[in-house]
Formats: sequence, structure tokens, C-alpha cells
Amino acid sequence: MVRLTAVVGLVLLLLVLEACRPYADAGFTEVALVQIGGDHQEPYLEWAERKLLPALRYEL
Repeated sequence: MVRLTAVVGLVLLLLVLEACRPYADAGFTEVALVQIGGDHQEPYLEWAERKLLPALRYEL
């Protein structure tokens, strides 16, 4: 069975990739991704390190 958190994480990943794509297509080589939120900061950074940043490097 697929966990809801896994689905949400995948959807979020795809949304961020699609939001960044126009900038990559325009020639930008760096983007700033900011997440603000007390208790959510550490989980976001861990997720970004494991999932988001590798996906951005591969896809863009």
C-alpha cells in the first residue's frame, strides 16, 4: 500500500520541478528555495537533501 506522505512528497517534488523549469530554460543556473516554518524546517531540509536537490540536478 502507498503511504499518503509518499504521495504528497512526490506531488510536491513535481510541483517544485515544474516551477523551476522556466528559470532553467531561461538560462538561470541557480535558484533559491526557501522554506520558513519552525518545526518544519529540519524535515524540509532533510527531504530537500534526499529527494529535491538530486531531482533538480537530474531534471534541470
